[in-house]
Amino acid sequence: MLTVIALLLGIAAHALKQITGARRAGTYVSLQVYFLQSWAESALAVVCALAMYLAYPEIPVLFPALAAALGIGTQQTVFGAFLCGFVGNSLADILGGRLVKIAGQ
Repeated sequence: MLTVIALLLGIAAHALKQITGARRAGTYVSLQVYFLQSWAESALAVVCALAMYLAYPEIPVLFPALAAALGIGTQQTVFGAFLCGFVGNSLADILGGRLVKIAGQ
């Protein structure tokens, strides 16, 4: 349960980072616009985060040098879940085009 919360917090942290960046650039973006009007990207963020979290233990097996450099072990952690949520939302923004939508408003 704690890892699910960490995944969601990672997604939320990335969303707040994007909203803050948009506001600094002079574009007003609300949470409703970010999550609800771009519901497909929000669903994609959850799917990406879950896929990354499930694949997390395979990183040291497939990429041992990278895992050693990043300090990633084969056991899933709460911090790893947070990172998967953060990066998963970032991938969803890029792949789903939410960044372009926000910048165009």
